[in-house]
Amino acid sequence: MPKIQRLSEETINRIAAGEVIENPASVIKELIENAIDAGARHIIVETKGGGFGLIRVIDDGCGMSSEDAMLAFERHATSKIISSDDLFSLSTMGFRGEALASIASIAEVTLITAEDSTGTKIEVVGGKILSAEPFPRKQGTTVEVRSLFFNVPARKKFQKSPAASNAEIYKLLVTLSLAYPSIGLQLQSEDRMAFSAPALAGSFFEQLEHRLVATLGDSVASQARMIDRDGIQGFLGASLHSRPKRSGQYVFVNSRAVSSPLISYAVRAAYGTRLDEDRHPIFALHLQMPPEMVDVNVHPQKKEVRFQEEAALKEKILRAVAETLDPAPSFSAPLVFMEASPERMSYPLVFQETKQQPQLFEEWHAVGVWKQFLFVEGREEGLWIVDLCAAQEKIALRQLTKDQDAPSQGLLLSERVELTAEETKELELRKDALTKMGFSLQLIGRTTFLVDATPPFIPMDQIAEVLKELAGGGDLPKKIARFARRKKQFMIQEALALWKEVADDPQDAAVAVRRAPEELAQLFKKAPTSSAAPR
Repeated sequence: MPKIQRLSEETINRIAAGEVIENPASVIKELIENAIDAGARHIIVETKGGGFGLIRVIDDGCGMSSEDAMLAFERHATSKIISSDDLFSLSTMGFRGEALASIASIAEVTLITAEDSTGTKIEVVGGKILSAEPFPRKQGTTVEVRSLFFNVPARKKFQKSPAASNAEIYKLLVTLSLAYPSIGLQLQSEDRMAFSAPALAGSFFEQLEHRLVATLGDSVASQARMIDRDGIQGFLGASLHSRPKRSGQYVFVNSRAVSSPLISYAVRAAYGTRLDEDRHPIFALHLQMPPEMVDVNVHPQKKEVRFQEEAALKEKILRAVAETLDPAPSFSAPLVFMEASPERMSYPLVFQETKQQPQLFEEWHAVGVWKQFLFVEGREEGLWIVDLCAAQEKIALRQLTKDQDAPSQGLLLSERVELTAEETKELELRKDALTKMGFSLQLIGRTTFLVDATPPFIPMDQIAEVLKELAGGGDLPKKIARFARRKKQFMIQEALALWKEVADDPQDAAVAVRRAPEELAQLFKKAPTSSAAPR
């Protein structure tokens, strides 16, 4: 018996499903792209159980005949390409002919479609067609997907929770609504309206402006700068709406949503000194280019693309963005330097005389404070240098990771924070965890939170920045604790109190380091001279 065996059609379909269908959001993406290719102007998405129980996508596109509907469930059966040459001049979203076949191999699928008043209903379970019959429907297509991954439990075991899956679906709809501002998109999740971006008449920029309000909020939309240069259209967010990560960056190549580090880096470079080094702009850019100049076959899910002339494209984007942004402000008045008075000097060096040197606890004695550093003498001979900012972060992290709720400080006046739709959804998912860490948040609008309380070390003027960073995910306690580092100037009493809190672990090099007398003395020794005579 030969060792090499031909795989069964069922196995081949499941392998293809593994490449194309990653989660419920990827199912919806494939179905929406098919609807867009069919000329749909309005698309409704309904989900239950995070998409694992039900996904229903309804469109008003051209629909299919009964013959085409049957062929649509066969692998690599498509109306979008004919020969291999077409792969290099693609103008449609879905083109591989794998979507329906892959979905049907790992779910229960019902397709109802019609080119005119006479429609067709097909039921498929696990890749096998169970029935096909005439069915009345207006022109368009409805695809129902139930029990996703029912026959591949190993795949389902590694899926996210329904709540996390709903968040991914929501983010997908936000992205697609910016990609196609002329198409109406609606998401009903667990029998409630989760997202709505109706189709509106008007120019591309008028439609895009409405989508910005729906997805990124009024504040971002009102200060966004539109760009329309060299085949690049879209918007550029104001510097004050920058983010610590690249969330809020949308790139569309011939209306296809893609991930492109090259384009992200070019846009960031164009902002230059308008942003701090660790900040990234938010933007949505539509690039129109000849299909033969871009390869969309790099990734099975078409998330990544490859460009023929990357250097030229990068330079074009950098130039177009830089020319669109406001020039840096210029000052006609001469600069005047004033001598600083002693009262205005910052970071004083505070020393205590040896006779009056206070004993902190046990054998620790304070020497002085300079900027964010405390100098103390310890049990061992030498000088300990304490980073007070790091000490604040360590104390905050301890409070945030205890079993009981972290300390919370009510605000005299509630703070309103407007976020993007995507960030709002992420914070809603983490609301319980944030409450345990001292935040009191209430969603009062589509993308606006009312903040009534925060951890006590969060400054009022940084609440919005904190929430935007937390919406990016990651380790929440560590992210929140980092904001405790923002204080840079300390009185001696504050410094001593901080050191008392963390001195139980003096070996933590992130907070304190010890320098022996000989190490300090070495700093003042002259470098050894060469014995060779100078020439």
